[in-house]
Amino acid sequence: MRHYPQDRVPRLLAHWPDGAVDAVVITHEHPDHCIDLHGLFRMRFYGDPGGPACTGDTGPAPALADLGRDADLYIVEATDRDGGTARPSRNLLTSAEAGGWAGRAGARRLMLTHFWPGNDRAAAVAAARQEFGGEVLAAEEGLTVPLGTN
Repeated sequence: MRHYPQDRVPRLLAHWPDGAVDAVVITHEHPDHCIDLHGLFRMRFYGDPGGPACTGDTGPAPALADLGRDADLYIVEATDRDGGTARPSRNLLTSAEAGGWAGRAGARRLMLTHFWPGNDRAAAVAAARQEFGGEVLAAEEGLTVPLGTN
């Protein structure tokens, strides 16, 4: 019997009802290999907030400090460009803001991700370092980062 993508999340949740998996491996970007991530995200968003610390398309919010509390590696989107902070409602962070939230969270390391096309990643890392005293990495395809145990 062939299992279709929509079958995977219920099978996963049969083993981990709260959706608190340790890691997710995506072999490639074909929809039948990654479409379940949205369902898993929604389960984790509306279910128990425990698990790895990773943000995506979020504006500044105090919950970011709680999400990344004492994380070994806090993965934070750094999509917004400087100058975009004047908008009344935002759903993206600058790299400096990502660094600030990682610092408030007490994270050991910060990985910036979800860059706006054309953003200078070295400049983004430098801006985050102004706000965060730990190691700052820029996500890039194929990057492997060993995780410590807390």
